[in-house]
Amino acid sequence: MTPADNTPDFDSMSPEEIMTWMESLAKRQGVRPEELTTAADVDIPEIDPNSVVIDEPGYVPYGEERPAKPPARPAAQPPAAQEAPRPVAQPPVRPMAPPPAAQEAPRPVSEPPARPVAQPTAHPHRRGRPPRLRDRNPSRRAF
Repeated sequence: MTPADNTPDFDSMSPEEIMTWMESLAKRQGVRPEELTTAADVDIPEIDPNSVVIDEPGYVPYGEERPAKPPARPAAQPPAAQEAPRPVAQPPVRPMAPPPAAQEAPRPVSEPPARPVAQPTAHPHRRGRPPRLRDRNPSRRAF
């Protein structure tokens, strides 16, 4: 049986069926029954590990991968008697066109009037600090 035969068609399955399929695999791996949310009763055939052909390296930790081999270059061919390249004829140089007629100068953009800067106001408390508890207590007098 090929792996494509064992793979379900997830597009035609409902979310509940997909969850039951995944939990059936988890049950096979030893999950405790109280951790399952579905019946986990889908019959998924086992794959014989000896019948699987691994044609890729699999997981390779970062930094341990081998550099890719550069593609093989064809054997160098001996230089053949080649004709010397012929110079390409350049088109004649045309004089530049005169500048366009002078247009009226753009009007300078006036800057918007400056906004007035807010002046700092005096703090409502005495000497610029918040009132202390004794300042709020009328029964105590400051001496």
